[in-house]
Amino acid sequence: MKKTQFYNTTILLLLILVTSCSTTQQQTDSFSKEKEKIEQQQAISLHNLKLNNTDNENLLLNAKIKIDFPQLSNMVSAKIEIAKTDSILINMTGPFNINVGKLFANQDRYIINSNLESITYTGKPTAENLKKIINIPLSFNDLVRFLRASLSESYDSYSFKTEVESEQLFVSLISDIGAEFLLVSKEQNTISQIQRKNENNETVMNIVYSNYSPLNDYNFPKKIVITFPMLNGKVEIEYQEVKILQKVTSPMSFDKPKSFRLFEFD
Repeated sequence: MKKTQFYNTTILLLLILVTSCSTTQQQTDSFSKEKEKIEQQQAISLHNLKLNNTDNENLLLNAKIKIDFPQLSNMVSAKIEIAKTDSILINMTGPFNINVGKLFANQDRYIINSNLESITYTGKPTAENLKKIINIPLSFNDLVRFLRASLSESYDSYSFKTEVESEQLFVSLISDIGAEFLLVSKEQNTISQIQRKNENNETVMNIVYSNYSPLNDYNFPKKIVITFPMLNGKVEIEYQEVKILQKVTSPMSFDKPKSFRLFEFD
């Protein structure tokens, strides 16, 4: 029963990663003051760093994913295909190579087949719909870019904040969320860490990238650790294989098996 709950929750956790962020909170005075400081910082531009960026590449990522939330901890394998920044397909397997489910998502819709439940979830990837399932504050855009260690916002939205040894810290104000802090390695032109705080200055999410290695003309991280302090949860992703693809699976989307029950969130 616990294993079934884990796999179902794992699929739903991946589902929420393709949805919009949680509702807006009222800005505090301290956040408003921080906003004024950020808007005045114009000294250094991210453009000058020429960040490592694979957004125009199709990727194949074979990964081990460990999810650790209160009363829920286990590991699955995942085959992930990302078509540039347009869409994503995830096939998940458990012990003994048992296929536990798969997910497809783009900006307009998502579909999940949960094999252990014999249920298909589908609908529009809105925050309102996915709060009915689980609430982790990442959007589809975030998921596609965070898995490939690239920016979730435009270069121009990030302002320089400070410099620490060989790394530089930038910050971007994100509408309806709060602030995103970006730690960049000057030597490798790669992202070391991303942190998001809400408008009450509480850390919502922290991502650490490590074990960068060459991938054609890029550097790509082999390990990603995502923590959600307010949920007391952590997701660890270790890439066993990373490839650039000329073409991805076509079509990436899939249908509901006839025997599965359907849950639609429109």
